[in-house]
Amino acid sequence: APDTIAPSAISNLALSDVTTSSVKISWTAPGDDGSTGTASSYDIRYSTANITTTNWGSATQVTGEPAPLIAGTAQSMTITGLTINTVYYFAIRTSDETPNISGLSNIVNATTQFSTKFSANSRVKVTTTANVRATPSISGTLFVAAIKSF
Repeated sequence: APDTIAPSAISNLALSDVTTSSVKISWTAPGDDGSTGTASSYDIRYSTANITTTNWGSATQVTGEPAPLIAGTAQSMTITGLTINTVYYFAIRTSDETPNISGLSNIVNATTQFSTKFSANSRVKVTTTANVRATPSISGTLFVAAIKSF
């Protein structure tokens, strides 16, 4: 009989290790037929707009996805080449050999970092020509902005 059962939709897609240009995504492998066996391939996509079944086709397709492992196995991948300080949404679909295609996974999002972190021995010098006595709020604002950007 032909295989008519699609892989289950991934429901625990998660993000970690967010940098200025990359995000690590992780999930649990679904099966070939629902949640049993081993599927054939993953289709991971990202977008700066929330991903839905309607706009799935216009989301950026990732290359180099790992091959699916047996159902229940933890899997992950780091997506690179992202833009600094940008909100990205991620989703995944799974296919079996037929191919039957799973439903859309849960959608997750993250904002890439604004700047790289300084190491403990970095020296940062902030100078201002503002008259601190006359305008203390300017000094305070500069201090807060400097702290936030590091």
